[in-house]
Formats: sequence, structure tokens, C-alpha cells
Amino acid sequence: MKIIIVIVAVFAGLYFYPQVNEGSSSTCGAVEKSFVRAAFQGNEGADVLMSLLFSGASNGALAQAMVKSASPNMPAALSCLRLYYELMFNPDLARDAFRDNPR
Repeated sequence: MKIIIVIVAVFAGLYFYPQVNEGSSSTCGAVEKSFVRAAFQGNEGADVLMSLLFSGASNGALAQAMVKSASPNMPAALSCLRLYYELMFNPDLARDAFRDNPR
């Protein structure tokens, strides 16, 4: 029984980590903040976009629509969670999204 509680606690921690780490109310909101920070870090003119998304203008709706169109049969929260961890381990993924010839 203890092992089940530990497994549930680990999965709950993995699920809620993006929201707590990014200070957002949803996993998709955390994805947006992470994506904007990784994609526009150090670029001029990115401050306006970053401040809009960091202020919660979209609150995850943009990321939710993006992941829903990419994988319609998977719940948006789980798709956003997968994308958040992909961005965490590979920040170049966000920068490559704006290039004509991604790696």
C-alpha cells in the first residue's frame, strides 16, 4: 500500500510541477510561459510578447488549441504536460519553431 501512495505522490508532483514552477493556473499556461521564455530569450522586441503572456493574457488557451490540433485524441492537459517537459529538456525546440529550416 505504501508503494502505491509513493507512486501516486510522484505522479502528482510531476503533474503539478509545471504549474507551480511557472506560477500559472494550468499546465497549458505553464507551457506558454516556458515556450515564450525559451523562444525569445535575448531577442529584441520580445519583451512585449513576453509581458503579455506572463501577465496571463492567454492563460493557456493558445497552447491548449495548439496541442489539441496536434493530438486531438489526447487530453489537452496531458499534451501540455508532455510538451512542457520536452521544452524543459530541449529548449531549442521553441527556437526551432520559428526557423524556416528546423534541425
